[in-house]
Amino acid sequence: MKTCLLNYLLCIKCSTKLNSLFFPSGSSKVVCSPSTVQAHLGQDAVLSCRVETPSDLRAETLEWKHGPDVVHVYRSGGDNYDDQDLRFKNRTILNHQNLKDGNVSLTLTNVTKEEEGNYTFSLMSSMPLLFALFPLALVLLLLVLFLLFLVLLMLWMLVLVFLVLFLVLLVFLLQRS
Repeated sequence: MKTCLLNYLLCIKCSTKLNSLFFPSGSSKVVCSPSTVQAHLGQDAVLSCRVETPSDLRAETLEWKHGPDVVHVYRSGGDNYDDQDLRFKNRTILNHQNLKDGNVSLTLTNVTKEEEGNYTFSLMSSMPLLFALFPLALVLLLLVLFLLFLVLLMLWMLVLVFLVLFLVLLVFLLQRS
């Protein structure tokens, strides 16, 4: 990694990762431009990224990391600070309004020397899992309905058999009297 620490100038490099299970190859591409951001200590740095073939990302899960450390997570329509590294608490800004256009840029405020390095953006969709489970749930529902139909059909057949037996018995008793 090329270092940019000259006169307190930080060098931050961005990379991206799409969850290929949810985003088939070639369907979407995340572009960070510029891939290297320079900022002075104490200033703000914008990690500028967007999804090509812009799409609304407000229902997706977005994650920014610095090495293994979680910088920022957006999930279920809002920022999720549960797993955020303490060094980044109250120092990250993700513009939710921009997500509808595929813009996932993150602002780091008051950058420090320790924050120099590689940042990774990950995009994961929660919707395909729902769609993956939907056909299975539909098949199970149809199977249960079919079994219920068979049980009801058998009950009706049993009722008809008893009705026929009752009528035969009634006719027999009426003929004997």
